[in-house]
Amino acid sequence: MGVKIADLIRKDAEDEKWFTWMPEGQTSPRLEFKLRVCPPRRFVATINRHTKSVYSRRARGHIEQTDNESAATEVIRMAVVDWKNITVGTIRELTLTKPTDVPDNTVIAFDAEGLTELVDAVPELGAWIIETSSNVRNFNRPSAEEQVKNS
Repeated sequence: MGVKIADLIRKDAEDEKWFTWMPEGQTSPRLEFKLRVCPPRRFVATINRHTKSVYSRRARGHIEQTDNESAATEVIRMAVVDWKNITVGTIRELTLTKPTDVPDNTVIAFDAEGLTELVDAVPELGAWIIETSSNVRNFNRPSAEEQVKNS
């Protein structure tokens, strides 16, 4: 009796795992994001929700048009569960900020609106979140912390 592929594949994986992101070419800040795996069918469903049929004079008919920005925002909000190491100082390092008297070491709590603002201000972060959460191999491999625990 052999093994069935259907018994091995998780259909609705809700795996979550911590990942570290650093801006390219920098050694800090090191931000940690708890990401949820987002299989391809979720991406397709999200894109379909943000696609509508519109009339095009050029094409002289209806064409499919996707609101890429809102689709990406939904995917990112679906993928990110939590974050660590995000402080006022972190935000000051990553983007232009308004003058404030808030100390740099003030921790910023995770919320969906803050996530959207951060990704809007740091577009490469959004691309990294989508790429990392959509690659199921990232969730099959043990993290560095898990490797240390298991050795």
